[in-house]
Amino acid sequence: MSRQVNIREAEAKLSRLVEDAARGEEVVIAKNGRPIAKLTAFAPVAPRRAKDERA
Repeated sequence: MSRQVNIREAEAKLSRLVEDAARGEEVVIAKNGRPIAKLTAFAPVAPRRAKDERA
């Protein structure tokens, strides 16, 4: 599910928007009605192994 908020609302409610994103909601932040950023949950990436460590 995705929702759009204006930048002023995002500034005022950032903590709540981060919690929503962590639960899987996608939040689009807009300025003057135009999307400028997207807030989503962070998916950690497995660390890369050095060339010497590869089998």
